Amino acid sequence: MDGYQGNRLTLRITEEESLAQIEVSDNGIGILPSSLPHIFERMYQCDDSRLADGNGLGLAIVKELVSAHKGKIKAESTPSAGVTFTITFRKAL
Repeated sequence: MDGYQGNRLTLRITEEESLAQIEVSDNGIGILPSSLPHIFERMYQCDDSRLADGNGLGLAIVKELVSAHKGKIKAESTPSAGVTFTITFRKAL
């Protein structure tokens, strides 16, 4: 799927009694399983699964911001089928 770019972005926000969750999904080229554990590391670029240039800081900054608010972020992906990022925060009691 060389040159393929996704055409859909989905944002979903849900809440439970003590948690709020933000989910962002696309239908792009996805992230290879071998790269997935490293995508939140500074300066990491998974060249095999990206079409855009970058310096590898974006997701590292997102993780720091989420952590600063005592949240958690995870990514799930299937190559050629997109990626889903899930951010979870504890609600204030």
